[in-house]
Amino acid sequence: MQFFGEKILCSEYVYGTGCDILDMSRVQKLDERKKDILARRILSDDEYEEYVISADKDRFLAVRFSVKESISKALKTGFRGFSMKDITVKKTSLGAPYAVFSGKLATQAEKMGIYTTEISVSHDGGFVMSTAVALKK
Repeated sequence: MQFFGEKILCSEYVYGTGCDILDMSRVQKLDERKKDILARRILSDDEYEEYVISADKDRFLAVRFSVKESISKALKTGFRGFSMKDITVKKTSLGAPYAVFSGKLATQAEKMGIYTTEISVSHDGGFVMSTAVALKK
C-alpha cells in the first residue's frame, strides 16, 4: 500500500478487525431480573460495579456487549477459550474507550502476539455500533 509515496505495512501490525451493531431495544425489553443476569454474565467485576450505579443501565449493557463482540471478531476466535468477563471496557480521561484483557484471554492474546486493541463506539437512534482493531507485536 502506498500513502503519499511512503510504504505503509498495515498488515504487519493489524491482527484483525471486528465490528458489531446492536439494537438497544433488545436490552430495553428485558425485565430487571434478566438484565441483571445478563450483566453478571458479560461484565467484569469492575464493570458490574459501574453498571449498578449507571444512570443509563440499558446503554451501559448494550455498549459493553457490542464492544466485546467486536473484540472477539477482531481476535478471529469468537468467545472460544475465554468469556466476555475477561474483557473490561474502560475509558480514558477524555472518554475514549479501551479494553483490558484478563484471565484466559490475557494468556491467549499473549500467545497470539496481540498487545492491544483499538476501539470505537457510536450510539444513535436506538443502535450501538462498535469497531475493534487487534494489533500485534
